[in-house]
Amino acid sequence: AGLFPLEARAMVETWTRSYFKSIGIRVLYVVPRNWTDNILPIHIRPQPQQLERVLVGRIEVMPAQQEQRFATALRELATNYTSSSSSSLSDMRSSLRSSLEQMGVHELGRFADAKLRRAVEVAVVPPTVQQLVTEYVATLDQ
Repeated sequence: AGLFPLEARAMVETWTRSYFKSIGIRVLYVVPRNWTDNILPIHIRPQPQQLERVLVGRIEVMPAQQEQRFATALRELATNYTSSSSSSLSDMRSSLRSSLEQMGVHELGRFADAKLRRAVEVAVVPPTVQQLVTEYVATLDQ
């Protein structure tokens, strides 16, 4: 795909930890050359006789079972919050954090924010829960 063997090995070694040794499912693919040229135009003077470019794409896949597990937890949290007149926003925030951490939110890796946002969409929870998840996700990068 346009790489010399040493370049390909260096690329794989760069990705080994984040792509191949971290929990999760991901799809790697070679991006078509015309996409690469459109996304990352290159102008070289003098123009080379030949130019090979390779862009590898990555898609993180959240298995349906994992998605449903997090969505169910968010729905339960929302139900508990709305059915309890004594629950404060602070209690709900604490419950959300505890619930997500017990479920292994950190195993979602560096795309935890996107995966949790997806779980929120699937769960169809009230805006209050959506906001709490947004706040929680902001703490993951810290």
